[in-house]
Amino acid sequence: MRPALAAALARLSAAERDLLLLVAWADLSYEEAAEALKIPIGTVRSRLHRVRAKLRRHLDLPEENV
Repeated sequence: MRPALAAALARLSAAERDLLLLVAWADLSYEEAAEALKIPIGTVRSRLHRVRAKLRRHLDLPEENV
């Protein structure tokens, strides 16, 4: 899974990757990520939704039931 995940992360833009890593790896809250990136919290939410969907497609994972 690691090579596939690395390839999927490489396909993201730098901004998408930065946001994802702040939340997933650095364990920042949405509010903290928004503050760190100087963007509105609504933008954090919508970007993360799109990034997660992209990663699921790149990794050929099923869509989440939301």
